[in-house]
Parts: sequence; structure tokens; C-alpha cells
Amino acid sequence: MDIPIIASLNGATLGGWAKYAKQIEQAGADAIECNMYFVPTAMDVTSSEIENTFIDIVREVKISVRIPVAVKLSPFFSSFAYMTKRLDDTGADGLVLCSTASASLTSTWTN
Repeated sequence: MDIPIIASLNGATLGGWAKYAKQIEQAGADAIECNMYFVPTAMDVTSSEIENTFIDIVREVKISVRIPVAVKLSPFFSSFAYMTKRLDDTGADGLVLCSTASASLTSTWTN
């Protein structure tokens, strides 16, 4: 095939993210998109804990594969620009910005 294959990955555990990323790479994908879309609803989980979980996932996935890893993000960060910098510093090869969440929020607010 002449076009790159980018596999979208969503996981539930840190080890699972890394395990399936490795399997995706072994299956021949050219890159991985970590679909980390997450709407925080737990009142006892801090924003720092959520952000650190994202960073830990990216770090573990990057360790487990040699292909590029992009991170698909939701807009739900208290400091979106800072979070993108942290992901870049952790080694993310790209960021995918999802507009679906903002569209659904807009329709919720206007209805």
C-alpha cells in the first residue's frame, strides 16, 4: 500500500496501552494515534492527576514502539497550551485536536 496506515488506539490501563501499541506496530502500522479523549467527571481526581496519567501513557507507548505516536486530545484541560507542551516534552510526535467535543458542547449550551 502506498499510503501510511495510522492506527487509532484507546486503552484502559497503562500496561494495556503499551501492549496494544506494540501489537499494532508489529501488525505493520506506520504510526499510532493514542485516542485519549476523556471527559473528567470524578470529583476526587485532580487535574494534575489526569494530566500525569496522559503523560505516563505517552511515555510508556513511546518506550514500547519505534513508529511515530500522535496524541488525540479533547479540549478539557485547564491549561491546554501547557498540556500540549508537556506532551511534546514527553516525546509525542504529533497532536490531533478533536472538534467533536466543542460541537457537542455548543449544541448542549444552545438547546
